[in-house]
Amino acid sequence: MRKILANALILIVTVALVVGAFASFQRKRSTFERIDFTFTRRNGVIVVKGVDPDSNAQRAGLRPGDEIWVIGDTPSNEVEGLQKTLRRIGAPVPMIVQRGHQALKLTYRVPELKIDYPYLILSFIGFLYLAIGLFTLFRGERRESTLFYFVTLLSFVVYVYTPAGDIDFSYKLLQIVEEIATILLPPLTLNFFLLFPRPIVRHKGLIAALYLPPALLALWDIDLLILNNRVPIAAPYHSLELIQKWEIVHFAIYFTLAVVALAYTYRTAAAVGKKQIKWIYLGMALGFLPFLLVYIVPYLIVGSVKPIYSTISILPLALIPLAFAVSILKYKLWDVEVVIKEVLAYSVTFMFGMVAFSTVNLILSHAIEEQSALERNFLAFTSGLIIAGVLIPVKGRIESVIEMLVYRESYRHRRAMAEFAQELATFHDVHELIAMMRERMRAALDIEKMNLFTREGRLLVIYEIEDILPRRVNIADFGSMPAN
Repeated sequence: MRKILANALILIVTVALVVGAFASFQRKRSTFERIDFTFTRRNGVIVVKGVDPDSNAQRAGLRPGDEIWVIGDTPSNEVEGLQKTLRRIGAPVPMIVQRGHQALKLTYRVPELKIDYPYLILSFIGFLYLAIGLFTLFRGERRESTLFYFVTLLSFVVYVYTPAGDIDFSYKLLQIVEEIATILLPPLTLNFFLLFPRPIVRHKGLIAALYLPPALLALWDIDLLILNNRVPIAAPYHSLELIQKWEIVHFAIYFTLAVVALAYTYRTAAAVGKKQIKWIYLGMALGFLPFLLVYIVPYLIVGSVKPIYSTISILPLALIPLAFAVSILKYKLWDVEVVIKEVLAYSVTFMFGMVAFSTVNLILSHAIEEQSALERNFLAFTSGLIIAGVLIPVKGRIESVIEMLVYRESYRHRRAMAEFAQELATFHDVHELIAMMRERMRAALDIEKMNLFTREGRLLVIYEIEDILPRRVNIADFGSMPAN
């Protein structure tokens, strides 16, 4: 019964937050079509409230107080959605405006769509977090997967919820939900790392104490945003500034403690636990480093970042929940080094290809005249094919160099075993296969000579006869062996 109630509560909370997310997304999407003047209605007629400076509306001649009677060929009291109507008509849009006792005919050009691509990408990542969290919840072990699910659920809220549009009750509700999720996410993440992959804090009182400062911060935020600063700790604007600063310090402290907890767990964890933590480290590195290098560092140095770079910087954030899910579900944990090697190899190979192709294009643009565009394009296409063909052996060589740097002393043995595994699938003759196995195992084990024994009943028979070795020996001479 308790399990059913817990599942029902999780379902209700999830559905409520997803509904709110779609409402937030719809409000944000409507801002993409925003027109450059505000309006109200008076007896059904559209009345201009304000006009954005240096906008199409200002250039068209609209002023606050103007009554728009006709839009295109439609009376304004019959227009239900002004933004959609203006965009459906297109540009320019003829209007008949009443200003005082004077009727004017104006031509208004609808501003271009202002699509917030970073928000769309963040929304996609948020829904990806939610999907991975649900998958982990149903496939993983109950305790840690449930905690991880709530981490992904709050991350989903932080990514998708973005209050936009008119400041009404819905706006304030979405804003407070986003604020609470932002406040609770750091302590919940620390709680997760204190219990996963193995508990390092078991006292429930200490775990509960983690949520005391966030609870106080959330209550202050609710009082300011919903109750209009009923408990006046400070003036509203000053309270807002203090809350924002507290949130930054709060985020930094909790996530620093989470990383410290993860590092401490790694030192004392068993082999499987270390592999799980390696996957978490991998996801955090691949997710946060591009964001740090492409967005944070340029923002701190220059003070602004181009939209294209901010969009690129947030794409790798989707790798974080994927790595966490792999770690919790213990799926192919032992492949983490292989994944790192492959990512590095493909990245270096891609950069090599881009540099090579750009260099060839630069040389061709200087060597061949502009009039010979056909010959230049043909040579560029041919060189591109050649570079693509060269990239395959280049990638193999890069992988070898990475393996040499990572494995060092054991590189030669690992390489021999890898080649042995590749050749194992190509042999059909038994004797050739055994000869190849002997040679590869000798190289992998770094020994001068080796032989094989095959089992015949209770005897072991040497494969290749040697003078100093008996042809048959008893199994008992080698100690206990499995019966089958």
